Amino acid sequence: MKGIKHMRFLAIDYETANSNPASICCVGYALFEGQDLIDYGSYYCRPTPFEFEEWNMAKNGISGRMVQSLPTYGIAHEKIMKMDFEFMVAHNSEFDMKCMFEARKFLGINIPEYNYLCTMLIASQILGSRYIGLKGLAKMLGIELHHHVAESDAIACGKIFNYMYSLDYWDNVHDFIKHLGLSFGKISNDELTPCTAYKKKRKNRSYPPQIRDIEVIPRASIPSQIGEKVFTFSGDMSCMSRIEAALELMRRGAVPADNVTRKTDYVVIGNNCYNEYLNGQYTGKILKALDLREKGQDIQLIGESKFLRLLGVGSR
Repeated sequence: MKGIKHMRFLAIDYETANSNPASICCVGYALFEGQDLIDYGSYYCRPTPFEFEEWNMAKNGISGRMVQSLPTYGIAHEKIMKMDFEFMVAHNSEFDMKCMFEARKFLGINIPEYNYLCTMLIASQILGSRYIGLKGLAKMLGIELHHHVAESDAIACGKIFNYMYSLDYWDNVHDFIKHLGLSFGKISNDELTPCTAYKKKRKNRSYPPQIRDIEVIPRASIPSQIGEKVFTFSGDMSCMSRIEAALELMRRGAVPADNVTRKTDYVVIGNNCYNEYLNGQYTGKILKALDLREKGQDIQLIGESKFLRLLGVGSR
């Protein structure tokens, strides 16, 4: 991973009291130097204006009683902006950067000029999905997350950025985003411009051995039996990890899912339990799939070799 060892960046996440992005009631931060998390924390704040909406309280668990005697966001902002970092990252940065930018109107805070990136957009460019939420992406990558706890969200965001960055070998972050067809967003006292994708068609990329070399397939050439289909996995596979399998599916427009539901099209049975399946020893997911099939759902139970053929990658 060239270029990442000494790269310092700040992951940031805001929780608000109401629909006004300036109503910051908590900010979480995570400072990374390369892959190392060197500082993290959160500040609860009295929002301005001091108005709490039920939807926000249900989402982040923060009420007016919890923060009514606390300072406003301005003090937290000053402390965070004193940290030494090159750029910021946020998941769905359009929301988080707007929170910071709008807060300056109420609190008179100073926003130094910084570049920032959106990890949701980065993941979308790499995995080929238009929207990838923080919770689902963290779960897929095995990153611990307590969603809508600002500190946890910020740490997960930083780890997601590092994961995506480490899929290839880069001299610096500018080469990374140029390859993905992204441009930095910018924020200052006078300017807020979004992180955007200017290149829709992504180049094929080579991945390190743990991710395997996977060609990015143009959507127009996705086999009809794969595109938009929902896959669930039962048991461990020998040909690849579940994360790798999920990446393979998402690049082909398919949907990896954790549970068997009425939307499931395929249940992939790993080699470690395929013989048991043939002998009538079923896991919970297989039992659920068989039950749905008896009720008329078109759901297929397949082994690893059939899964690889559907992907069009051959045996490994």
